[in-house]
Amino acid sequence: MSTIESETPVAVDAPVTFDQPESDQPSRSFFDRTSKWMWFWGGLFAACVPLLIPYFADMWAAPHYQYFPFVFLAVGALIYARSDRQYYPPAGWLGWSLVALGIATLALAIVNQAVWLGGFAFVLIGIAFVASLRGDEDVSLLALGFPLLMLVKLPLNLDTLLIQNLQNLTTELSSVMLDVFGVSHAIEGNIIKLADRELFVAEACSGIQSVFTLAFLASLLVAFLRRRLWLAPFYLAIAILLAVAGNVVRVTTVALAAVWNGTDLSSGISHDILGYTTLALAAALLLSFDQLIITVLHPVEFTSDGMLDNPLVRFWNFLVSDAPQPDQRSSYRTFDESESRRYRNQQLPGWMQSAIENPLVRYGFVGVAGLLMLASIGQLVRMQSRAPTQTVHSSDALFAPAPDIWGDGFEIFQFSDHTTARDGNNPRLGENADLWQVQVGELVGQVVLSQPYSGWHELCVCYQNLDWELVNRDVVDDIDIKVMPDLNDDESFVTARFKRPGGQEGLLMFSAVSYDGSIPSSPGSFGAFGSRLFGRLDRHGIIDQTDIMMFQFWLPTPKKLDNKVIRQLQEEFVKARAVVAKNVVNPDSASVAKPEA
Repeated sequence: MSTIESETPVAVDAPVTFDQPESDQPSRSFFDRTSKWMWFWGGLFAACVPLLIPYFADMWAAPHYQYFPFVFLAVGALIYARSDRQYYPPAGWLGWSLVALGIATLALAIVNQAVWLGGFAFVLIGIAFVASLRGDEDVSLLALGFPLLMLVKLPLNLDTLLIQNLQNLTTELSSVMLDVFGVSHAIEGNIIKLADRELFVAEACSGIQSVFTLAFLASLLVAFLRRRLWLAPFYLAIAILLAVAGNVVRVTTVALAAVWNGTDLSSGISHDILGYTTLALAAALLLSFDQLIITVLHPVEFTSDGMLDNPLVRFWNFLVSDAPQPDQRSSYRTFDESESRRYRNQQLPGWMQSAIENPLVRYGFVGVAGLLMLASIGQLVRMQSRAPTQTVHSSDALFAPAPDIWGDGFEIFQFSDHTTARDGNNPRLGENADLWQVQVGELVGQVVLSQPYSGWHELCVCYQNLDWELVNRDVVDDIDIKVMPDLNDDESFVTARFKRPGGQEGLLMFSAVSYDGSIPSSPGSFGAFGSRLFGRLDRHGIIDQTDIMMFQFWLPTPKKLDNKVIRQLQEEFVKARAVVAKNVVNPDSASVAKPEA
């Protein structure tokens, strides 16, 4: 009896394979200088820091991304509350794949000076990090990677495209609501024309930034409540719908207040209060949707014998169960407590374990991380050295072209009626712009110089938002006119053709002009969604953070123009752009002369 009693505790209560002695238990602190994996993850994150500074500065400059500090606060708080505050190697093939992809993306970002790729690499490494963490109630904290995805700034101006499309949808739905209330109005693009005023939807709904805020709240809801990740797309879809509905309420309220009481709710503190109110209402409806999900998609309780062995029930519970009660843990969780400890303390392959234990390997990794960090800093310094000497901070520092800047160097264009907008005093022209009416034979078009933009601004989206259907978009770089031979060889620009159902056509030409007088290259592959998403990230246009001006020529026509006429208009556009570029460098310079035959 005594022998059995002495052996029983060893076999049952002392699983020496996985448990550690009390004195050897690690302290619950995030800072442990003896932890190899703390230095591993810390080195990876440190290598990303230099590129993250301009990346997040650019996100903060866009109002619809200003929620991103709360991503760090929320994810950091959940890590602190749920993890055991220990560091582990990347979890399985998924973790190691994300780390490898993150390092490769970071290297590509450094080589190509691509700030966006640096931010994306940080998110990949961040997801691998949270997936490696363990907690008392969570085998893995992978779900916290979902809110981290909200740190990814949509590339290729897809965020602008989304906002423009949602503004168009908001305008149409708001028109329906105004019809319900019996308010007489007309719709022109994203402008609601009332009896005594025009309501710009872009002003009334503040750029639809609530779409991104609600998307972040949806991702946080999934992570905080431990919902199944396959439900995440449904939460995002509902967030977008609720954002549109909230903005319809805002626009309709602004219009009704203007018509019924003569009150202006499109600006000022009243507009902010209205915006926060509709955002809070949409967030409450998002919580209501979550309650609907858990009501409909609840797990089947094991209340009868044999129910546990039903494969359909087990499969259903696997799909929908997320945060079971402690007494249900053995039924729902993949691992019991001892198996969870084994998973947390699992050993790496022998060759990898030996390599990690080698001090030379650890020091080598720290050295590589340091080199990546230094390379990032060096590339940022090079990017800064190529930035224009003129920094644009306010309308007082903008380029102010003279009304008669064009002179007599044009054969077709006849300029007149110069209009100026500064600091948003003319919503039709944007924040800061100069517009000239252009007579082209019997047709009347316009030339517009708008500024400043942080990188390339895709003007095709603006005209698509005005109910013009994009027919074709080409990057033209073969115009053989050297009106400014001191410019670089790449003087490309975009030519786009639009049409409307009634047969009317529109011709658009646009290009970027830097404040140092150079012409940035025009990015291609914007015509289709797939090519925008998977096309090259042109660092001179799409993700370059240098302040630039956008120069455009727009000409509506009753029918399609002949190719020969289009070619002549392109030549005139190139000459007009050269005038702008030359006067930016030297405002007192003469207008461009006619090129030699």
